[in-house]
Amino acid sequence: MPDFSSILEDVLVLIFAATVIAEKRMNYYEPQCHRPLPIRLSQISSRLRRIVLNTPLLWTNLDNKVFRSSAILDCFLQRSQNCGLEIDIRDVSESMVYVKKVLRNFDKVVVCVNRWHSLYLQVDFQSNLDIFIARVRDLCAPNLNLISIIFAPIRNFLDEALATTIFTGGTPALKSLRLMGVACFPNSLETLTSLYLCTYPWLFPLLLYSRFREQLIAMHSLVHLRCVGPITHCPSMEAIKAVNLPSLRSLTIKVLMDREAPPRRHFVSRLCYTLPTTTLQRISLTALTDQMVLSFVHYIRNGTLRFPHVKSLTWSSKLTDEKDIITIMESFAEVEDLTIPSNFTDTSESLLQVLLQHDRDSPTKCLLWPHLHTLRLKLPWRIILLHDFVVIRLATDSPIRKVWTFDSILAETKEVKWLQEYAGLESLQCDWD
Repeated sequence: MPDFSSILEDVLVLIFAATVIAEKRMNYYEPQCHRPLPIRLSQISSRLRRIVLNTPLLWTNLDNKVFRSSAILDCFLQRSQNCGLEIDIRDVSESMVYVKKVLRNFDKVVVCVNRWHSLYLQVDFQSNLDIFIARVRDLCAPNLNLISIIFAPIRNFLDEALATTIFTGGTPALKSLRLMGVACFPNSLETLTSLYLCTYPWLFPLLLYSRFREQLIAMHSLVHLRCVGPITHCPSMEAIKAVNLPSLRSLTIKVLMDREAPPRRHFVSRLCYTLPTTTLQRISLTALTDQMVLSFVHYIRNGTLRFPHVKSLTWSSKLTDEKDIITIMESFAEVEDLTIPSNFTDTSESLLQVLLQHDRDSPTKCLLWPHLHTLRLKLPWRIILLHDFVVIRLATDSPIRKVWTFDSILAETKEVKWLQEYAGLESLQCDWD
């Protein structure tokens, strides 16, 4: 057994708090560890028991292990005193015996709704989702900061995601909302800064455009918006009126297309036109079809879409036409940081080719992407393109300062060694999407 006697109590509290957070992040529900972590820690020694029992923050995470037992839940509610509660119910099974047990204990937590700080709910069955939604529909949660609801059906596929209003009593402190497979929006959205919407290929639609726009109008403080999957029934560009979101800075759009779904050529263009793109500083566009790219480029060329202040661009779609590439570069003229995920090597080569050719041919040194200083990409087959581009930029006032690659193993070539020395070439541990 480890010797804790020489470690200061304040340090032990920090270690235990970090361990509780780490276990939560790992979704640590191993069958052999039904006892929550604070209880296990309190049984190591009398000294640790005293420290754990008198540290309320260690008792604030109410996860599956806590909801399995009324006695354990009562202990957590008492020991956490007046601290904010992290409600974390995941992987609710189909067993009605288990569901009823969780619900009985959940009702105890509803009484403490004023203490809720975050709510994570993940269920696999529509009937279970309906039960939990009914429990929170009329609540007021004055200190709730984060809501995450995930509906990942195992067998029953839906024609559309569940759309309803929750927390009709208000959530005046809400900052982050994450909805996957559901469209359950709280009644109060004025303070929301981060919104993540996600569907699945077999769940259409996540949201109708009209409801999506209706919700956006209330999000005066929204900074980050991420949409994974289509929003359907978008009107024509002429019928769209942009929503005023003065704080919006980051936009991520990832297209999930069902093979049998109708084509949505203008989906990305119309979604961007709904938003105040002139305030954006970061944008990520992933898995756009060829037709979507053509539509997007078309509306940039005719001046409908503008991105004058975007500094970070992630492009995860096919883009090899020289004229289209130049159009994108001219529209995103302020880009400083460029990411092209590893499965789009052709796109990265085409972009480098255009940049290199333009830098060589421009007699006035009017560079495309003059502020570009960081690249994240898979090394092109013709690595000489990247090498020569960095060489040319080194001779200007806009050198490439950092190159990250998605290649886990770097070849021992002279170009690679040169890039490591002069552009700080390093491998990334994971792909960016």
